Amino acid sequence: MAFFWYCIFNFIEKSILNENTCKIQYLKNDKQKSYHVQFFKISARFGQWYATGIEFNTHKYRVFRCDRIIFMEEEELTPHFSIDELISRSLEIYQSEKRINFEVEILAQAKDLFYKEQYPSMTLEIGNKTVINGFYNTGEEEFIANYFMRFGHSVISVKPESLKQIIQDKVENLFNYYQKL
Repeated sequence: MAFFWYCIFNFIEKSILNENTCKIQYLKNDKQKSYHVQFFKISARFGQWYATGIEFNTHKYRVFRCDRIIFMEEEELTPHFSIDELISRSLEIYQSEKRINFEVEILAQAKDLFYKEQYPSMTLEIGNKTVINGFYNTGEEEFIANYFMRFGHSVISVKPESLKQIIQDKVENLFNYYQKL
């Protein structure tokens, strides 16, 4: 089984380098689904491998868990995109006109946590201060608050105030939960 996943990973890697499109069979919730994809990124988080690409039928960017890809073959779909174009377009999709910018200062030693899990909408600036800059879209407040709660006592400051308030509310709810146990 490990050899099969190695082959899938290798196939994805080659398709990225050659800017090829692929037809994949993907298993989710015990259902198989076919996708026509051009991958442009492969990454790992918490022991899971992910491949990101554009799905040709919907023209939407999707992230696929590599261990759920059960079949893969090269396909000659035209037009296909350059990797640079796919990366550039994917960053634009993450942004909406109503995005909310944030700036969270953290202790310098917490940068490892940032490097373990970061998202395309964030950057780390290291200078006199260690600051995570980025943005989130309306509706993603809970997600971004949960992300920064992982930093615990390593957070020095949070902007905007609305994000800080969401984090405080989540901490208070957690505290109240444990008080009732």
